[in-house]
Amino acid sequence: MRGFLVALQSLTIIPTKLQGTVREEDRTKSRVYFPLVGLLLGVVLVLVNLISSFLFPPLAAKALVLTALVILTGALPLEGFANACEGFFSRKGREETLSVMRENRLGVKGGISLIFLLLVKLALLYGLVKVVEFRALLLMPVIGRWAMVIIGTYAGEMSKEDNVSACNKNDYRGPLRASIITFIISLLLFRFFVIPLMLIVYLSILAVRWFSMKKLGGVTSEVLGATVELMEVVALMLIVFMIK
Repeated sequence: MRGFLVALQSLTIIPTKLQGTVREEDRTKSRVYFPLVGLLLGVVLVLVNLISSFLFPPLAAKALVLTALVILTGALPLEGFANACEGFFSRKGREETLSVMRENRLGVKGGISLIFLLLVKLALLYGLVKVVEFRALLLMPVIGRWAMVIIGTYAGEMSKEDNVSACNKNDYRGPLRASIITFIISLLLFRFFVIPLMLIVYLSILAVRWFSMKKLGGVTSEVLGATVELMEVVALMLIVFMIK
C-alpha cells in the first residue's frame, strides 16, 4: 500500500497520508504501481467525460477531459515535454542542450510544440467513438505511466543526477510486474488488440530512448515527461486507427 501511495504522490496532485520520509527504496518499489495510478487517473477521466458530455458539446467535453488530466498530473509531463522540445530543437551540443532544458523557461519552440501536442491530443480524443471512448480514456494514462517505468529502467547513468534514479535499477522485477499489470489491464479493455498496441508503444519508447541517448547520453526528467505525453498520443492514435 505504501508503494502505491508513493506512486500516487509522485505522479499526481492527489493528497496522500504518507507517514515518515519517502526513501529511495520506496520510490524504486513504487514503480510497480505506476500503471495502477494511471488506471485511477483513467477512472477520473471517464467520470469527467460522463458529466461534461451531458452538459456540453462533444468538443468542449473532450477539452475538459484533457484539462482534468493536466490538472491531476500537475502538468509535470507537459512541462517535461515543453522543456525537452526547447532543448532538442535548439540544435546545440550536449551540454548546451541540457542547459536549455534545465533553464525551465518556456520559449517559442517549446510553446509551439506544446500547442501542437495538445491540439493533436484533443483531436484524437474527439475522434473516439462512443463504443471505445471510455476504454480509451482508461487505457491512455495507464500506457503513459507504464512508459515512464520502461524508459526509466534504461535511463543510463545520467538519470542518477537527474532524479530519475528511482526507475534506473538493475532489478528488472519492478518493470516486469508493471508490464504484466499493464498487459492485463489492456487485455481486459481491448482484448487481443493489446499485443500490437503494446508492441508499437514499446518500440516507440525505445526510439525515444535511442534519440535521448544519442543527443544527451542518458534520459533526463524532461525526457521522462515527454515520453509520457508522446506514448499517450501513440496509444490514442492506435485506438483511433483501430476503430476506423
